[in-house]
Amino acid sequence: MSRFVIPSSGSVLLALALCTSAQADVFTVGPDGAFATLALAVANAEATAGASHEIRLQAVIFTDKPFIDYEGDKSLSISGGWNAAFDAQHTDPEATAFTVLPGDDARPLTLRAASGAIEFSNATVFGGQRVADSGGLSLRTSGTGLLTVRDCVVRDNAGSTENSIAGGGIDIFANGASRVRVSDCDVRDNSLEAGASAAGGGIYATADNEAGIVLEHNRIVANRLRMLPGSSTPFIELNAAGVWLYAFSASSVQLLHNRIVANIVEAADATVVNAQGVGLSATTGGAGGGIDASITIRGNIVRGNVSEAVLGTRAHVLLATGNSDRLDLGDTEITQGIGTAYGLFAGSYGNTPASTLDITNVTIADNDGMGMRGNDRFPVVELGSLFNTIVTGHGTASLPPEWMARGSNLIDVPVAFAAPAAGNYAPAAGSVAIDAGDGAPPGGLGATDAGGGTRIVGAEVDIGAHEFGSLALFGDGFE
Repeated sequence: MSRFVIPSSGSVLLALALCTSAQADVFTVGPDGAFATLALAVANAEATAGASHEIRLQAVIFTDKPFIDYEGDKSLSISGGWNAAFDAQHTDPEATAFTVLPGDDARPLTLRAASGAIEFSNATVFGGQRVADSGGLSLRTSGTGLLTVRDCVVRDNAGSTENSIAGGGIDIFANGASRVRVSDCDVRDNSLEAGASAAGGGIYATADNEAGIVLEHNRIVANRLRMLPGSSTPFIELNAAGVWLYAFSASSVQLLHNRIVANIVEAADATVVNAQGVGLSATTGGAGGGIDASITIRGNIVRGNVSEAVLGTRAHVLLATGNSDRLDLGDTEITQGIGTAYGLFAGSYGNTPASTLDITNVTIADNDGMGMRGNDRFPVVELGSLFNTIVTGHGTASLPPEWMARGSNLIDVPVAFAAPAAGNYAPAAGSVAIDAGDGAPPGGLGATDAGGGTRIVGAEVDIGAHEFGSLALFGDGFE
């Protein structure tokens, strides 16, 4: 049940002391606030002395479509859910919402930071609709900008174009030495439709130069990619209905402990649709290669994502490394992919110098099609490893990459899980996966398993994403 939180007297005294020492001010936004719009509050906060300020958003629906382009040097904390007196905060992020009027062609909120730091929390972004662009929350950083979004809901946004489009719920681009972090958010029921290509129905995240993006503890659910009705394009790509990750140059992207569930690649005309990475697609560098770009994927559950397409790679998870880059997949579950050709497809499209791909403690189970397939076009220059991984419950024998060092895997053999029909892919009591893993794999052991529990319980690490006895999972895959 939603409620307001009123700080205790001790908390108020502490907050006042902190505000005094930092010369911070509180700016209120809403019908009962000092400012009618978020943009006005940000401008006034920047013009006010002090290194950091707080902006409180009233628990109402805003329709002013704010475009925040921040180049100041302050730290701004923006949070929603405040009552009319701005002294108590609603804990439900739906209490404060940004939307657009029916028929409007705009996204509800854009946050850009070229310097300084912005934290945005406890609010909802919904109903955005754009022609030739994504409709949800747009996040952009450059220079030394820092941008954090947490405890938010991004839902029911839509984008449509005759050409290409990306980022149905959240569209992220980080450049320079900037940083973006999105944590503890619900990204659901967003959609993209395109006449040429669409990617990232839930989240599309691209980092370049030395920028960094972290996506952690988010729930990306029931987002959709579809062909534009009436499209005359003979060939269309619909890639990653859940999450698309791209790292260029010396940038880094981290996907940590997220739930990517029941996202759908639709196919109005299945004979001309190419789908790659139905739930998750992660690529470093590009065909020309990167310069030490890296993607880290740890502790995620990718389950029950759907492809209606009949052509293309159609992997539940697609991994591709460019030249001189690194991709690390660990402690992750990839299960119950529907209409997929592979549970996991992994490889490279570069040929010099070498890139590295390590896969450690992954469970790939009960996906349609083949469990795992590797791209062996460039075996001479690939480096990587496959350790402590389960691939089971598929109708076709797997073809892991030949160039990978391997150890302590269970490939295409029966493995007893606790309750797979209910979504619990932890080892069952007595399973061959228990205490059977390699304690020092080349990719390293994670600190926690896919459920967020202790990675090693017992004498040795278990094989697979989940540790026996570490943490019970709910049937829908959410802890």
